[in-house]
Amino acid sequence: MLLERIRAERERQNGRGTPTRSAMKRRKTKTPRAPTGRKGVGMAARYAYWREPSGAAYMKNDGKHAPRHLLAHIGRMASISTEGNIQWKDLSFPWLEHAVVGSAIVVDPEKRELNRDDAWSIISSALRMLIKKTGGRSPIDPGALLCESDKRAARYFRKKEDRFHLVTS
Repeated sequence: MLLERIRAERERQNGRGTPTRSAMKRRKTKTPRAPTGRKGVGMAARYAYWREPSGAAYMKNDGKHAPRHLLAHIGRMASISTEGNIQWKDLSFPWLEHAVVGSAIVVDPEKRELNRDDAWSIISSALRMLIKKTGGRSPIDPGALLCESDKRAARYFRKKEDRFHLVTS
């Protein structure tokens, strides 16, 4: 009772007026929604994007160029075995994975495109991790794939660079 009065007084001071009892009840029972897609990532830098038809990175969060139907098909045909491995209904996954990885782009902190092999490992490992997390047989969210790819790319860019010598004949 005392807390309700204090809360009402604060709201009155903030210019919101006196809340009704039902409004106060709604506020108490209202549960916060979990962030979906790219919102709430908590990371300052983004590294993974979907490609535009021109091949450039599409920098917005709306998923306009995401291969939604392809990701949904991959997610539905995957399942998890009793050992915890991913298993597929048919042999089309390698071709579908090529299409998904080709639709995404990973850029380094200077906004230059990462080489194909490293981008492939980042995106395909994120794809497989999401399948394991959801348990398979459900569509994969394009925003969740980019979010997980961002985390893996950030981990990749934190590694120190290795020096090597190229020897040719």
